[in-house]
Amino acid sequence: VAITGASNVTGEIWPVAELASLAHAHGARLLLDAAQLAPHLPISMVRLGVDYLAASGHKMYAPFGAGVLIGEPDWLAQSAPSLRGGGAVDFVTLDEVLWSSLPDRQEAGSPNVVGAVAMEAAAAALTEFGMARLGAEEIRLGEYARAQLAALPGVQVYRLWDAAAVRLGVVPLNVTGYEHSQIAAILSAEYGIGVRHGCFCAHPLMLELLHTEPAAAAEIRQDLRRGQRARIPGAIRVSVGIGSTEDDIDYLTRALRQIVEEGPSWTYRIAPDSGEYVPDPDPREWPDLPVALPRLSLSTGESS
Repeated sequence: VAITGASNVTGEIWPVAELASLAHAHGARLLLDAAQLAPHLPISMVRLGVDYLAASGHKMYAPFGAGVLIGEPDWLAQSAPSLRGGGAVDFVTLDEVLWSSLPDRQEAGSPNVVGAVAMEAAAAALTEFGMARLGAEEIRLGEYARAQLAALPGVQVYRLWDAAAVRLGVVPLNVTGYEHSQIAAILSAEYGIGVRHGCFCAHPLMLELLHTEPAAAAEIRQDLRRGQRARIPGAIRVSVGIGSTEDDIDYLTRALRQIVEEGPSWTYRIAPDSGEYVPDPDPREWPDLPVALPRLSLSTGESS
């Protein structure tokens, strides 16, 4: 049974121990997707009854694309490698492959050494900060952010469960009269605030939260097949991290209030092929970089 530890869309923390107990009662094992949980709360696989755990380094502030799978060795040792390649074999003939023992069996290919070291360093830094302290602080900031943002006129904050549920500092929202990509572009260009927007790798959940009917979803699919991306539904997501403060949330709240009450200061245009809004014209000057970066012309679609 595979479950998430905490929703990366709405922040709800799932009852992992209860679900593990239920799975074990029926002879199943539990795989915990801890990508959203590991950077924000302490995790004890033994206490929770988790058999397997997957986590992502980049969610834990580590660069270079490493991840981790921790679990009971019997299944990993008996199964064929999930990725077949060099380093995962002891001997190969035309008739048979003799797979290596763990961990090589499940680590085919050139190892991401730099990524592994970066992930270890990130885990050590989080541990030194104190995961219990970090979790309590981020849950408090998440509650503060939801209260501040939900009080804004025209702002819709989404959730799965009732308001009493414990959530991480993840707040998805939309602003009446604006597309999610448009709000993200305004916050970035005019206020220097970075937010994620879209469906957050959770399209069916977002369609449910946005009350998107099946017929509308079918029309969106047809638009995408024609190369038109302007109608893709979604929201913006505000995320609290280890460096976030109440001042950051207050600044975001003031920015959204100003957008709701006064509108943006710049003009924006949507690129139909990407569905993204960008300032047009863009008054910002490009920095003098040692490597030239391509600029996309919205009017022609050509780069320069």
